[in-house]
Amino acid sequence: MHNFLPSKQELKRRHVILESHCELCGDPDESLCHIVFLCLAAKRFWAEVKNFSGFSVPLLHPTTWAIDVLQPGICSQEFAVLLVCGAWSLWSGRNARRHGRKAWEPGAAVHHISNMLEDLAGMQLPIEKKLQKKVERWQGPEQDWVKVNTDAASTVDVGSGSSGAVIRNHDPIW
Repeated sequence: MHNFLPSKQELKRRHVILESHCELCGDPDESLCHIVFLCLAAKRFWAEVKNFSGFSVPLLHPTTWAIDVLQPGICSQEFAVLLVCGAWSLWSGRNARRHGRKAWEPGAAVHHISNMLEDLAGMQLPIEKKLQKKVERWQGPEQDWVKVNTDAASTVDVGSGSSGAVIRNHDPIW
């Protein structure tokens, strides 16, 4: 969402590389949006998704698409999950091709994501009961005893520190 993935466009913007063209289709700017929606591999992938599931990618803005996908009025929750998994698959496939690994097949990727989503949906996560927190209050010591509470802090940069102590007996008014 904040250009943290190293697409070629982002690497060029950060002066890491000199050019930002897509090595697969030759587009002059390989942005994350390009990788996920506009590249030839992405278009083939989303066509396979449509054939397999009937879902079509909605029209999304090139700079706000990652946030827009999570908006209920734009995508259903079911399709948002599919879109996020698809983006992950496209990014992984792009990296595999870029680093000389095996070719990436869109149809196989769609079936892999479908199986992964079915596995996730079938998981029965235990429902955690929310435990009520017991409010604990400071308790004084027993009769004829004192309690000492201490704390300290230091700052290495300036070479200073401080400490403190509180000594209390059993009397709450003391």
